[in-house]
Amino acid sequence: MTALAFTFCLPPPTIHLKTADDVRLEMARVYRDMRRGDIDMADGTKLVYVLGQLNRAIETGIVEARMESLERTLNARKKS
Repeated sequence: MTALAFTFCLPPPTIHLKTADDVRLEMARVYRDMRRGDIDMADGTKLVYVLGQLNRAIETGIVEARMESLERTLNARKKS
């Protein structure tokens, strides 16, 4: 009788990137992993670039929401 070997691959942990602070913390983690040699510098650089783009998108969303709020306030003042 032969033994069967199974390899189980666990999914990567969920990374929450909903706020600029979440993205900042993940960028710092990637940086530390690059410094330790856990992540290749080229791969880490690409990850940090994508995280930077995500951070810009988050910041843009925040600015848009603030502008819409200001516009609603100004429009309400004009009507009264």
